[in-house]
Amino acid sequence: MRAVLRRGTFIVAAAVASVLAPARALHAAPSTVDDRIALSAQGSSLTGTGGGGGASAAWLHNFDADTLAGVAAEYQALSVSHWAFASLNGAIYRGPGDQRYTFYG
Repeated sequence: MRAVLRRGTFIVAAAVASVLAPARALHAAPSTVDDRIALSAQGSSLTGTGGGGGASAAWLHNFDADTLAGVAAEYQALSVSHWAFASLNGAIYRGPGDQRYTFYG
């Protein structure tokens, strides 16, 4: 009896899934929103010093197929020298498929 109940439950679940699958497929359009994260680290050596190292992190976000923005930061040190950098960037694409304009900064 227990095996029959499990099999019956499976059949009902499969039937419900097959009914909902076409409706779910209509709403499952591919997303153009995308996030990317880049992380890096490195080490250096220099004769007669303690060496150095650094790290960076960046985030790039696609709002849609035609718009993206990014933020990045980096820190480096070598002996007594230290550098810190940051950037903010973006791009937007406009126009028909055969004649597109790109604005970026």
